[in-house]
This record gives sequence, C-alpha cells and structure tokens, in this order.
Amino acid sequence: MGSMNLEISSGKRRTGRLAPSPTGALHLGNIRTFMLAWLQMRACGGRVLLRIEDLDHPKHKAWADAALIEDLKWLGFDWDEEPVWQSHRLERYQSAFAQLRSSLYPCFCSRADIQRAQSAPHPGEVLRYPGTCRMQQIEADEPEKIAKAAWRLA
Repeated sequence: MGSMNLEISSGKRRTGRLAPSPTGALHLGNIRTFMLAWLQMRACGGRVLLRIEDLDHPKHKAWADAALIEDLKWLGFDWDEEPVWQSHRLERYQSAFAQLRSSLYPCFCSRADIQRAQSAPHPGEVLRYPGTCRMQQIEADEPEKIAKAAWRLA
C-alpha cells in the first residue's frame, strides 16, 4: 500500500476493494491484505467493495467463492454493496477493451521471457517489459492466437 494519507481533497468518497480469487481457503496473507484495505477505507469514511476475481484462473474451485464470503464475514469484514463476480461483467470489460484496442498490442512473452530479457537487474529492481512484441501483428482470423495474448499499452 502506498501513502496512508486519508484526507479526502476532491470531496468524493473513496472506494477500496477486497478482491479474492476463488482458489481455495483464505490464508494469512489474504487476511492481512484485506485488513489493511478495509481499515484504510473505514478510517476515512470510504466504501469497501467485494469483487471475486474469477476470470482467468485454472485453479478456480467451485466452492471457494462462497467459503471466502463466509470466512470474511466471520472475521468481521463487511462491504457496502453486493459482491461482484468479474465473470458476470464480461460485456463491460469487452466494451472497455474495444475502446482501448487501437492503443494496444498483443504480447506473448512469459514472465520467464521478461526475466531473461533484463540486461543487468539489481536486487529489488522491478522487472521492465523490454518491448519484445511491440511490433507484432495479429490477424483477425487468428482467434486462438488472440485469445492467448496479453495486451499491452503502446
């Protein structure tokens, strides 16, 4: 988390979120992260939303989202609107993607590829994408390739 400045200068109510992936039971790292986000928003009078990150995850367990919600409530967390599942909002994401499409390019690099492309990374340094796929083009008739691409801002 960045700065803990809780002052609301714009007059808008701040919004934070809890965003678990339904891959299994909560663990201490989840709980710590949720607690910090939840406390920060509650301390400044902000809203807390629960968004289940169930989009592209092969480890998704069918029972886990209900268990996560039950566990979060048991731990004393609350949120200000009904939980939202990302998979229920695909049209919204597709619309945003269509608006951004002219500024994006496809990338097929793995994390290992990006790691290997670093010239001389220093301890603690953030990996930077080297632009390997920047000039790559995908034809519209390659849907299987399009589906596998990560999209980067040009």
